[in-house]
Amino acid sequence: MISSASPAPGWQRFISQLSMVVRLVLWILVCLCISRGLLVWLNRHAMDGATTGWEYAEAMLVGLRFDGRIAAFLLAPSVILSALCLKFDLTKATRRTTLAAGFLFTILWLLLGTITLGYFREYHNQFDPHVLGVVYDDFGAVVQTIWKTYPIVRGLLVLLALMAGLCWLMRRWVLLDFPHRLPSAPRTLPGRIVWTLAVLFILVVGLRGAVKGRPVQEKDAGCTRDQVLNRCVVNPFFALHYAIGAHRRLMDQGGLDQYLDEKEIKAAFREFAGTDDLKTVDDAFLRKAAGPTGPVPRHIFVVLLESYDGWTMMPEHAAWDIAPNMLRLGKEGARVTRFVAASRSTMTSLSSVISGLADAGVITNERSRPGQPPFATSIAPQMNGLGFETHFFYSGLGTWQRVEDFAKEQGFKHTHMGPDMPKSPGSNEWGVTDRDLYQYIESTIRPDVPSFSVIMTASNHRPFSIDLAKEGCEVKVPATGYPNFAEGNATLGMLGHHKYSDKCVGEFVERMDAKAPGCFFALTADHWGRAFPGPRPTMMEQALVPLVLWQKGRTFPDLSGVGGSHYDLGATVIEMVAPQGASYHAIGRNLLGANPPVHAQSRLWDIGPDSIVAMGGEGRMETLDGKALAQPPADLPQQLRNYNLVHGLSWWRLIEGNELPR
Repeated sequence: MISSASPAPGWQRFISQLSMVVRLVLWILVCLCISRGLLVWLNRHAMDGATTGWEYAEAMLVGLRFDGRIAAFLLAPSVILSALCLKFDLTKATRRTTLAAGFLFTILWLLLGTITLGYFREYHNQFDPHVLGVVYDDFGAVVQTIWKTYPIVRGLLVLLALMAGLCWLMRRWVLLDFPHRLPSAPRTLPGRIVWTLAVLFILVVGLRGAVKGRPVQEKDAGCTRDQVLNRCVVNPFFALHYAIGAHRRLMDQGGLDQYLDEKEIKAAFREFAGTDDLKTVDDAFLRKAAGPTGPVPRHIFVVLLESYDGWTMMPEHAAWDIAPNMLRLGKEGARVTRFVAASRSTMTSLSSVISGLADAGVITNERSRPGQPPFATSIAPQMNGLGFETHFFYSGLGTWQRVEDFAKEQGFKHTHMGPDMPKSPGSNEWGVTDRDLYQYIESTIRPDVPSFSVIMTASNHRPFSIDLAKEGCEVKVPATGYPNFAEGNATLGMLGHHKYSDKCVGEFVERMDAKAPGCFFALTADHWGRAFPGPRPTMMEQALVPLVLWQKGRTFPDLSGVGGSHYDLGATVIEMVAPQGASYHAIGRNLLGANPPVHAQSRLWDIGPDSIVAMGGEGRMETLDGKALAQPPADLPQQLRNYNLVHGLSWWRLIEGNELPR
């Protein structure tokens, strides 16, 4: 018989195992708070100077609600086994389960936390839907870039040592003899019920991240006025979970809900087309050409410069002098100063330029296969039909994100990949140098055969392997007026590669036009470079990519009031060469036409004449010079409607096909 002074064996098993669970909960919460605090500290310079101490505290407290959910999910099996110990001797199984959860958490926390720090520095966010692009990326090139850019061997050794040390420390902490004196087992039925309900209540609160009301949700992370601080609130586990969830929602049948109600989709097609006479989805994108308004170019080049930042061409950053050729060509020809890329990564933007459809978040290059007809909005087949020989040039491997297959499927008659080109010093795993690429193009294009080319460069990309001193493109010291340069994420080497990209494209335009007169160039970028020489770039400095239009002898209209994006390139190019009344398909508008767009709009941004808005639900708004807006722009509802139409209809065409909804 058990003495009344000693706890019952079942109770002793239960309370000892439960104490291990409690200690592991504390371990998890402390670890996640440390990683959040480190993320905040490392990005403190990017945060609003007006952010108060209370807002930092609130961010940490809200983060604890997400952390509690992680602890509860991991330890729910241990809690259940601990309760079963009241009746059965499951101490070994419970202990092993608890320790396994501790080892799993500690290893994943170190891995995800380390990756998050690097991802946040590059993309100014924790894991988001764009991180899933790594699944489709060139894994070998990614690994080689990381290997060349970071001290991987030393980093892995440090990480393994930390894993071993922290796992040992976690085990010691969890197995401590605590509490030293076990509480007495409840002797009455009400006492047992209270204990049971208390444990159940704590577990449920942990799983929900809330005592009352709804469970904690992703939107609760927006608890302060500081957007950068808000992005640090959720822990890496939930950030990855939300990223995967958002990606899956866009890819499945519910993805349309991000933009349009399925019940109104047919009316949305009619609204976009401006007519009820639609037999297919593609009919909504049908246009009639107004006819050329200037000399019809014989050769057209749409050049996407890797990571070419629009801020480098802004007057306030002229001191860097790393975009002289683009500025010169823009002055000689024309330049759209409010222009944005389709998306924030290379393939998603390039896919939009090639397909003519908006980036709706559904991996456009995976939506076509050999044997399927190109999208009606695709630029290459339409240019083929207008008598142009179509070429796609890419510095890298054609297998990267199946870019060569995609270009062929979308109508390009000739594709040219990095292995076809000469390879000089400075080439790397992402492709040949810009100079190698352009020289190959110059030797390939036949002056007497009209041609249309889309070109994708690669040199302005990690691991940044160009010999800048040899090229005369070194940036040796920060420009005057940038005392906080070290607090930004740009390096002098990055900016030097930007200057090299500018130098090479300037040389290419001059040489190509000399060889084949009648060339038209549309020079833009795949996305902004995600690097800035200071801690807090404005939204405009983050959003802008260039668009320079150049053709010798051509008089361009005044584009000072025009806003545009990659979505408008197809219509602009086709309208320059298509005869009056010719039919074509596009989602954007002619930037050189009589009624050009005023707003620059993409999946990420809407830039109007006086303000910029972050699209896709984040809701940040600023004036063009970076000041906070007192109230939303008056035309925001109209722009949101246009945004949802363009992206919702593109989503339908990519996912559901060319058949109109019934």
